[in-house]
Amino acid sequence: MEIRQLTYFLTVAREQNFSEAARQLHISQPALSRSIKRLEEEIGVELFRRKPHNLVLTDQGRLLETQAKIILAQVKKAKESVNKKVSSAKKLSVGFMSYTMLAFGTDFTSFFRSTFAGHELEMKEYFSQTQLEQDLSDGKLDLIFHFPPTQHEDLLSQLVYTEEIVAYIASNHPKADKPFLEADDLLNESYIMPNDDANPAMMKKFRRFFKEHGKEVHIIQRSGPHQTRLSLVAAGMGICLDGLSVQKRLNLPGVIVKPVAEELKSFVLVSIGWRRIAVPFCIDELLYWFATRQSKKRMKD
Repeated sequence: MEIRQLTYFLTVAREQNFSEAARQLHISQPALSRSIKRLEEEIGVELFRRKPHNLVLTDQGRLLETQAKIILAQVKKAKESVNKKVSSAKKLSVGFMSYTMLAFGTDFTSFFRSTFAGHELEMKEYFSQTQLEQDLSDGKLDLIFHFPPTQHEDLLSQLVYTEEIVAYIASNHPKADKPFLEADDLLNESYIMPNDDANPAMMKKFRRFFKEHGKEVHIIQRSGPHQTRLSLVAAGMGICLDGLSVQKRLNLPGVIVKPVAEELKSFVLVSIGWRRIAVPFCIDELLYWFATRQSKKRMKD
């Protein structure tokens, strides 16, 4: 007995007519009649009583009708489950903090698409690290780019990127001619910074720096998007601290990059994270790619 035969049988049972059933099934009437006859011979019972103008199911035919509907429903459900699993296996959902897209996002997406052709890449931007890690922990994401350390014990994380933190100031700022900014330069400025949850590690270092020097932090504006922060810097509202990649990617006019004194240097750290119980299919290739890329970056620097 084949699935095709059961489909033919149910169509004939519904239409009570070989001609109409054959038309709906896009086969010839003789072929349909032969298929039903073979089914009856295989089961060993008569399924239809032939009448002058229609067909009527026998008792055995009605029993098979009930079972055939159950069987075909189960087959359909099985196909949908398999297709759903195959579809999800070909999709990688990645959450990222906005900075990481500026730092290496374009290179990452190009690498993924060329290395894992046929797999769908879904990218979701976050401005809250807490929400980013929670969505990964809840299974809404397969992979994240975040600032270490992670706050979730069920997540694994590997450092993949480091970059120097610099000061962004307006091109007409009084300190624009200085080769670098020293502690006193930084302690007496007003700042345009992200929320603490956007980069907890960097903001913690930032606040500790002021505390160690007995100064109060003066943050006059909070903003998630990097472009907004740099635009406010260009307008002379204050300065901001961020990774070196930001201005390289955005290249906003009226903003210049100032390194800080050697003893004050700090770095943005970016890690790749995933769930312990759901290791992404591509993690080994991604870790190798990042390691190679970071090594080349150090040699270039």
